[in-house]
Amino acid sequence: MMVWAVVWILIVAAATVSVWSAISRAGAHVTNPAAPKLPTSTAVTPTPEPTPEATPRASQATPLPTPRTTPRATSRPTHRETTTGTAGPAAVQGSWSGQAGRVTATCRGQRIKLDAAVPADGFTVQIGNRGPETLEIEFHRTRGEGEFKVKGTCRSGGPQFVVEED
Repeated sequence: MMVWAVVWILIVAAATVSVWSAISRAGAHVTNPAAPKLPTSTAVTPTPEPTPEATPRASQATPLPTPRTTPRATSRPTHRETTTGTAGPAAVQGSWSGQAGRVTATCRGQRIKLDAAVPADGFTVQIGNRGPETLEIEFHRTRGEGEFKVKGTCRSGGPQFVVEED
């Protein structure tokens, strides 16, 4: 019985050595330091062009007509344009950040897509509409009453957000 145990150990050791050797040789070809670097996309901050329509700013928000709401911009939206090499309009990413949380969206022409809706501590998030015409996100306080409604559309080439506090 002892002989079989020794034979078994020798077979397992030989198999282990051959497997490690094969993995080592294959890995040497995968991690070639002379491999070409892949290009990275560049980010460009677009300069918004003036439009004849009113554009919400951080100091003023255009409310949508609903009772019991007070429009309030709680932070400044940000935008970032990216080029992906595909035909069609460039993708422009923008975000709104405020007391209730953060919303990030991407516009491609007039189509908007929700990228993320992240609640701040003490809030929950409810997503009503992810696009492509509009975004509708609600942030609710976990304790007490109060909510923030964030609506997003594509205007002037990038995401524009309107915030209502209830």
